[in-house]
Amino acid sequence: MKINFIHNSYMGANGYVNKMSFPSFKAVSIRPADDIDAERKSAELIRTALEEAKKIQDPKIYSEIKQIEKECEKLSRQIERSRNGLWISQETGAKNYMIKKKQQELDLMSSGRKKMESITSQLNELYAKLVEDIKRADIDENLVRRRKAAAVNQAKGELANIKGFESIAGYEQEKQVLDKYFIEELDKERAGEENYSIPNSILFFGPKGNGKTTFAQAFVVQAGCKYSPVRAFALKKSQLYEKFMDKLIHAAQEAEEEYKKTGIWTVIFVDEFTKIADNESLILPQIRDFMKDCAQKYHTILFATTNFPERIALDMDDDEVFPYRVALDPPDIGNKIKVLKHYLKPLMGDKKVDYEKLARMLEDKEKQTGARYSINSIKDSICSSKTSDIKEFSEDLIAQNIASLDPNITPSEVELYKQQVERYMDSRIG
Repeated sequence: MKINFIHNSYMGANGYVNKMSFPSFKAVSIRPADDIDAERKSAELIRTALEEAKKIQDPKIYSEIKQIEKECEKLSRQIERSRNGLWISQETGAKNYMIKKKQQELDLMSSGRKKMESITSQLNELYAKLVEDIKRADIDENLVRRRKAAAVNQAKGELANIKGFESIAGYEQEKQVLDKYFIEELDKERAGEENYSIPNSILFFGPKGNGKTTFAQAFVVQAGCKYSPVRAFALKKSQLYEKFMDKLIHAAQEAEEEYKKTGIWTVIFVDEFTKIADNESLILPQIRDFMKDCAQKYHTILFATTNFPERIALDMDDDEVFPYRVALDPPDIGNKIKVLKHYLKPLMGDKKVDYEKLARMLEDKEKQTGARYSINSIKDSICSSKTSDIKEFSEDLIAQNIASLDPNITPSEVELYKQQVERYMDSRIG
């Protein structure tokens, strides 16, 4: 009876392991562990009973023993599966815990993202408000900038309408050289006079930024000539010389064609003449030949400029090599006053300005440093004034600009220029 009871109890244990579906993996539910232990004890009792039953040689009982052994093996397999089921159940619990934890983290991230979006939205609103505030604050400044730019452009426009020598403030002696020895002779030729002599060339030299190129352009307009600048650029010096001579001859031939058609002379302008006429030049003889008769042969005048006349390898004592030379000094007190007035008056309008006082300020800074101001440095300090409104252009403001502006021609450059004047102006007009 006891054995049957155990057997019947086991046979009613179908469905020990019951698998069910779960998202992303399979979990296993089983009976509690206490039930498994009870079944294990039952199995042990069965084995004990079997051992006792085997001692009995009754066939009927022996048959029952065999049946019980089968059931006992089946029970053992069920117990093993139950053990695995318990482990799986524990693993499933851990997975469920991890899923729950991950879900909590996702919820937290989602909450944080929403909070971040809210903060970002607030920041964008503040940024937009700040931009609007800046724009409102810049309105006045932009208006002032436009007024200042309009004033400067108007001044430049007025200056651009001034032609010829009127576009150059001061430097009357230099203008007279060009007028007397070139323009008057050109006028004689145009008038049909026979007794005229137009020079082939002229050289302007002096420190940087002092208006040599401006003088050449003003001279062209004043003389009623055509302006033809000749420049050459090349990686190799040999190519530079060759290209320069080709361009020079081509410009001269065009000048002659222009003269035949219109009777207008051409001024060929060569800036930094030393680049093509120094000791390394391969075209010195050709340049020398061109300068001997370009006026007669091509109806053209060669206007050359340089900062370093001592580097010119031509015979500067030869009367046919630059018969006229002009040393363009940094502005003295008289020319400073004229330069200041020339560039300031369109900006200042009817305001009263003591130009001599401003010029004296420039002179004082030159004496303190031993350096000199060029025309361009004075002009640029005025036209690029730090002021923003036309109403703010005043003598006091210009004085402030002068106080902050250092001379741009160094003492060594000043000394070199003095030596150049002594060497190249002894026997020349200028």
